[in-house]
Amino acid sequence: MKTNEQLLDTLNPQKKALFLEFLKRVQESGWNIIITQSYRTIKEQNDLHTLNNSNAMGGYSAHNYGFAIDCNFEKGRLSLKKATDKGIWICSGIPQIAEECGLRWGGSFGNYYDPIHFDCVFNGETKRWNNYLIKTYGKDYDTIESNKINWLFTKNT
Repeated sequence: MKTNEQLLDTLNPQKKALFLEFLKRVQESGWNIIITQSYRTIKEQNDLHTLNNSNAMGGYSAHNYGFAIDCNFEKGRLSLKKATDKGIWICSGIPQIAEECGLRWGGSFGNYYDPIHFDCVFNGETKRWNNYLIKTYGKDYDTIESNKINWLFTKNT
C-alpha cells in the first residue's frame, strides 16, 4: 500500500500545490487523511469502469491526468468514507475547504455520488484531453501514463 506522500508524488506537477494546500488545511482542522487513490493509468480506469459503469471511462477521468485524489478522513471516532451521508460530509467542512482551494468535490456531482473524490478539472477538460490523446497517439493509448510524460495542459490542448 502506497503512502500519502507516494500517491501525492504521482500528481501532475502543475496542480500538485492545490492538493497540498487543501490537505494542509484539512489536517489543520483536526482530520487525519488517508489518500486511497491519485493518478491511475487509462487501463486501470477502464478496469474500474468495467466493474462499475458509473465510473468514468479511461481517458475521461481526472485521475488519468494526475488531477485527482480520493481520500478517507478520520477525526476521533468519525470516519468519512464513500458510503458516508452527504450531510455529514458537508458538516465536516472538508467540501468547503476543497472549494476554497480551487478543487471540485465529488459529493456534488449531479450524476454520481463520489464524496471521497477531489479534483481540479472543470468545463469538460477531460474530453478535450482525451481527444488530444487520440489525435496524438491513436485510439490504442490505454498504456500511456499521461502525467509521467509531463504534459503541459493549456487552453489550446
